[in-house]
Amino acid sequence: MDKLRQKCLIYNHYIDLLHCTWFYAEMNAKHRKISPAQRLEAKWKGAVGEGFTGYQLLPDILIRSQASLGINDGEMVVLLNVLMHWWVADVWPFPRAERIAARMGVSKRTVDRHLMSLEQKGLIERLAVETFEDRPAIRRISLEGLVDRLQELAEEMRRYEDDYAAEKI
Repeated sequence: MDKLRQKCLIYNHYIDLLHCTWFYAEMNAKHRKISPAQRLEAKWKGAVGEGFTGYQLLPDILIRSQASLGINDGEMVVLLNVLMHWWVADVWPFPRAERIAARMGVSKRTVDRHLMSLEQKGLIERLAVETFEDRPAIRRISLEGLVDRLQELAEEMRRYEDDYAAEKI
């Protein structure tokens, strides 16, 4: 993607951010005092709970920068499934492609192709298979490339935010 298109996308993300900032500034003080857990319950009602009905935290920059990252719709759904298994920062997830395929209603081969594409883009890295005597083998997926790239995009967006604020003064 050329630099101009990337700058336009980041600028559009920033405009979205301004709208959100305005909205939150206008929110009723009562709503701002609600805890994150209460907000989650208010939004999703009984759909969110413990175990299989839990939730995951995602940085908005992942969604806002999907095009900048070159992630297509199928890759995004696979990536979201991988992220669902990432519970601890320093322990990479190890979801099975068969399980992701069953959730998505696609073949294992389709999931493998999406994982391969994400790996070629430098967003994930499928690590060597780990074998154990007492349990099935696993293959962890490093998300370091994705985290690094999102960090770069977030920093770039913050620079635009600073430049925009400086122009307004």
